[in-house]
Amino acid sequence: MLGPLSVALQNKAALPLRKVMVLAALAGAYIALAGFASVVASFSVDNFGLSKLIAAIIFPCGLVMISIAGGELFTGNSLLIAQTFQGKVKVSKLLNNWFFVYIGNFIGSICVSLMLFYSGMFFLDSGNLAQALVKITKAKLELSNEACFFRGIICNWLVCLAVFMSFKAPNTLDKIYLIFVPVFLFVICGYEHSIANMFYIGAGLLCNQESLPIFEATNIARQFVFVTLGNIVGGCLFVAAPYFFLAKTKNK
Repeated sequence: MLGPLSVALQNKAALPLRKVMVLAALAGAYIALAGFASVVASFSVDNFGLSKLIAAIIFPCGLVMISIAGGELFTGNSLLIAQTFQGKVKVSKLLNNWFFVYIGNFIGSICVSLMLFYSGMFFLDSGNLAQALVKITKAKLELSNEACFFRGIICNWLVCLAVFMSFKAPNTLDKIYLIFVPVFLFVICGYEHSIANMFYIGAGLLCNQESLPIFEATNIARQFVFVTLGNIVGGCLFVAAPYFFLAKTKNK
C-alpha cells in the first residue's frame, strides 16, 4: 500500500543534517513563492468564491516544485511516522527531523519574504497588495485555538494525501495532477498550513503599520503552536496511520 513512498521515507530519515537544512530551506522558499503568487492573482477579486478559486489554482505550484525539484517540507514529513510504526525510525530521530525541517522551512520562507519586501513587490497596485497581506495576517491571528487546530488537521490531511497520491503517479504530469487536487481543496476552503503561514504572517508583519495587541509575539506563537499541532495530527492520524494499517493487514 505504501510502495515507493516507503522507500522515499527511508531516504528522508537517512539524510544528513546539512542536506536536510538545505532541502528544507528550499521547500519553505517554494511555498512562500507560491503563496505570494496566489495572493497577487487573487487579492483584487471582490467575489469571495472566485478569489479563493484563483488562489487555489496557483498555490499547489509550491508542492509541485518541492515534489519534482526536491525539498523537505515539515507538513509532508508527518508521513515519516509510518517508518516509526514499522520500527525503522526511532521517535527521537523522527522528532529531530521534524524540528530541523521546520526550522529550515522557516528560514526559506522568511528569506523569500524579505526579498519580496525589499524588492518592493509587496507594494504592488499602489500599496493595495500590502494591505491585503496585512488583512490575511489579521484574519489568521484572530482565529481561536480550536479553529487553528482543526483547520490545521484538515489541511495536512489533504497535503499528506497529495504526497501519498503523488507516489502512485506513473509519470510527471500525473504526479502534478495528483498533487494539485488535494492542495486545491485545502486552499479554496482556507485551512491552515503552518509553513504557508510562515510566509503569510511574516509578510503581513513586514507590511503592517499598526500597533495592535493581535500582532503581539505571544499571539503569533499561539497561532503557530495550534496550527502546527493540527498539521501533525492530520498527517499522522488521518494518512500515515490508516494507510500503514492497510499495508500491514492487506494479506491477512
